[in-house]
Amino acid sequence: MNRYLVFGLASFCNHAEKPNARVEWVENEVGLWSHLIAQKDINRGEEVTLFYTNIDKYQEASKFV
Repeated sequence: MNRYLVFGLASFCNHAEKPNARVEWVENEVGLWSHLIAQKDINRGEEVTLFYTNIDKYQEASKFV
């Protein structure tokens, strides 16, 4: 079975202890998708940030590997 991990726009986000966005994982018949969700208004020119964590912290981590 082939598996691919593609983060799209989320891969351009840097880590922050107090991020302004989060990733929401959604699974459908095509696969597992990451949705980048703003947690507050993000101003033009402001960096979009996420709180990085280890993949084993996700409840569904087995779907990634």
